[in-house]
Amino acid sequence: MIKFFLLSLIILTSSSWAKKTGELLPEGKSEKLKDEFIKHTEKPFAYQPTDGIFWDELTQFEKKSEYVKMAEFALDQVRRFGEASDEGKEALLAFALALHHMRLFSASYHINEKLAVEKNGTFIGAFALKLISEADMADRVDRVRLESLINNNEFSGLHPEIQSFVSFYKYFYNLKFNYKKWAQINLDKVKEATFWRYKIIYLEALGQIARNHLAKGKQILLSLIKLEEVPAEIKTRANIQLARLSFEEGKLEDAFNIYSTIGRITNREKGRIELERAWTQYYLKNYSKALGILTALKTPFYSRSITPERYVLEMVIYKELCHYGAVEKAAQKFKKVFGPSLSRIKKRKPLRDDPILFSMAIVDRPLEVQANVVHFIRLEQERLIDLGFDYEGMEQIYASLKNHEKGIRERIDFQLEEKAREAANELLDIEEQISFIEYISRLDALKILEEKQEDFYRPERISHVKFNKIYWPWTGEFWIDEVDKYQTLISSRCENESNGKEGEVNFE
Repeated sequence: MIKFFLLSLIILTSSSWAKKTGELLPEGKSEKLKDEFIKHTEKPFAYQPTDGIFWDELTQFEKKSEYVKMAEFALDQVRRFGEASDEGKEALLAFALALHHMRLFSASYHINEKLAVEKNGTFIGAFALKLISEADMADRVDRVRLESLINNNEFSGLHPEIQSFVSFYKYFYNLKFNYKKWAQINLDKVKEATFWRYKIIYLEALGQIARNHLAKGKQILLSLIKLEEVPAEIKTRANIQLARLSFEEGKLEDAFNIYSTIGRITNREKGRIELERAWTQYYLKNYSKALGILTALKTPFYSRSITPERYVLEMVIYKELCHYGAVEKAAQKFKKVFGPSLSRIKKRKPLRDDPILFSMAIVDRPLEVQANVVHFIRLEQERLIDLGFDYEGMEQIYASLKNHEKGIRERIDFQLEEKAREAANELLDIEEQISFIEYISRLDALKILEEKQEDFYRPERISHVKFNKIYWPWTGEFWIDEVDKYQTLISSRCENESNGKEGEVNFE
């Protein structure tokens, strides 16, 4: 680190001196120093410990993934040296690192936030910021608190990898207040081919789409997806946006294929994506597959992503296939699930306390991230109590987590006022759609079916002579690795006798 600071100082000083005197260092020496500086900054960040022996022993636990022992070893060092000493602060950093490995990100953040400020300009402070940046990449950080930390402090002596993270937030902070010059300075500090640079490019694509420059936005998204070095998290977000654009353009096969490649996302968002996949199958007239996806959405895994829209789609499909009894059943299910929420809306009771309306409102991405952070903070509190670390500062961590949860919850509640009203209006609109589909379905059921010229829908045929594919009947038990393969083998009842009867077995 000292070498890094000296190299920075020499280059900056020689540059300043040249401006004042018009003289330069000998060309060979200057170029050598410059090359050495560039090589240093291009290497990944490497922590230089205060107590090398302690850190070597700590990394042995880390290599074996023995993170609880790692945390206890770090706390022994804290007790030995005290929190005020450099050795003690390094031990706290080690404890935060162990918590980070255990995915207790909020507890780790509590420690790292203090160390980043108190040990600013040192390896300890830089490593603390690095851990915060990794938690942020995983969407496990309260970004309001994080933005306050970064924008209210000037962090110095950072490796370009960590400086990119800090400058990313400062860039958008300056843009927010139209400080374009300062924004550009920070943008220049966000290193190429880093997570944060790619995230800026992704957000630029969203900006182009928001301004209705769809072709340009799509081009940027495609460029991100094609680059191998782009982080998986950003590729996932780019794929989601690209699939939605393809759907809007009527490129349904492309949209479905892109949806099918989407990587790891939260259960709540995954449910929304599955519903969008079901819509693509409906418009492609793959009714069996669409109904299979809707069946999969009934799993407890997707309980947080409940939405009334899935009942609309289910009823529309059954109506098109003339399964009028199934239309009625779907309508009754809708009333059973959403009836209490509709009653609350109509009686003008507080909306934000309703769990269904809450789930519908949280579909908003920024709100969802905050809600997930609250959820994980609660889980962390339980886990920390179970672990029972012998450390005086644990009470302070518990209090910090409790206050942190309360603060985020208050912010969510404030935003939920408007979002819950929007969700309530959406639910009332869908109730009208459900009633209309139900009414039309009853009328159609009373009509004498006229002979139609179109090809009537039939599902995938089950062969009784080939055994390259096996079908298992669904009995109400869900296996998460199989839900993507569900199909409802349903035939159209709209055909007359000349076109065949329902239940007819077809051989290949």
